[in-house]
This record gives sequence, C-alpha cells and structure tokens, in this order.
Amino acid sequence: MITVSPPTVHLQSTPAIRDLLHAIYASPVAQASDLASELAAYIEDDRVPLPLVHQCQEHGVDCLGRDKSLYSVTRGTRVSFPPPPTTTGKSPALQRILDDIRRDQKRKEYERMAGHTLPGPREGNDAPVIPRATRRTFLAVTNVFYTAVSVFVAVYYIGATVADDIAWQVLVAFLLAILVLGGEAWLAYRSSDQRKMA
Repeated sequence: MITVSPPTVHLQSTPAIRDLLHAIYASPVAQASDLASELAAYIEDDRVPLPLVHQCQEHGVDCLGRDKSLYSVTRGTRVSFPPPPTTTGKSPALQRILDDIRRDQKRKEYERMAGHTLPGPREGNDAPVIPRATRRTFLAVTNVFYTAVSVFVAVYYIGATVADDIAWQVLVAFLLAILVLGGEAWLAYRSSDQRKMA
C-alpha cells in the first residue's frame, strides 16, 4: 500500500514571521547547520512552510533566548494556498483530432445545405446516402411507370364497355399507355434539362 504524505501547509509571511526568519538566519548556530540553507529559500518569500516556522520558533527559544510562543509569531497570518496550475492548453494530438472532427462536420453541413446528399434515416449510422440527382431520376422513372400502367388499366376496363373483343381492348390500352409513356418521358427529360441549365 502506497501512502501519500499530506501537503505541507504554508503560511502567509507577516512582519513577525520575517523578523523570526531573519534573526534565525543571522545566528551562528543556524549558519553552521543546514537550517540556514533551508531558510535562504524562504527568507524573502511571501509563503513560508509551517514546519519551518515551528522549527525556527523552537530554535529561537533554545538558542537566542526569545520568549515568543508559536501562537504569538503566527498571529494574524493566514494559510497560503499555492497558485492554481497554469493550463498548458490542449495537446497537439487532441487538437488535430478536434480539427478533423470540425472539418468533417463543416463538410457534412455544407453538403446538406448545397443539396449534394440527403441525410439518411438517422444521422451517425452507416446507411447509404443517395445523391439528390439519383433520387429525382428514380422518382421520375417510377412516376412514369405508374402513370403508364394506370392508363393501360383504365383504358382496358373502359374498352370493355365499348367492345367485347379482348384483343382490341389490349391493343388500344397498350397504344394509349405507350403514348402517355412517351409524353411523360419527354416532360421528365425536359424538366431535368431545365434544372441543369439553372
């Protein structure tokens, strides 16, 4: 089991704490020990670790004869929190991925606005997308086919009231269906030709 030591509490430096640090730093006992090198890092800093203040206070009582308690030294100070970490921004790999996603979304939006493709039944799936021109052509052919079949059936049943000969009914219905088929095909071709010119 890995144990993590708690973070060191820092205090805001006050005049009383600065006086204590300067007095201990100047003492010959501190200069002879490693306390002076530790103090050098915090002597002009705005944040001082609480254990260092406590150690200096004990050293001041023992070696310098100071009679101030830790409470009197730390009175009026506050806990100092470290500055928030600076954000370095997004990593280059993440930035490339986000740029690719944005580019793909813009391309899809443009295609949808320009009418090059029609959205599938649901966005995000792998359903095939039928181009608008192909869809129009399919609908035109389907419309022409159903119109021709409808004309054939209508003329065949109406022909039964005029003549009893089935061959005549089929022939007249077939000729009229072909005539309507030709007219519908010509109109569809002309309509698609005008769309291309516009």
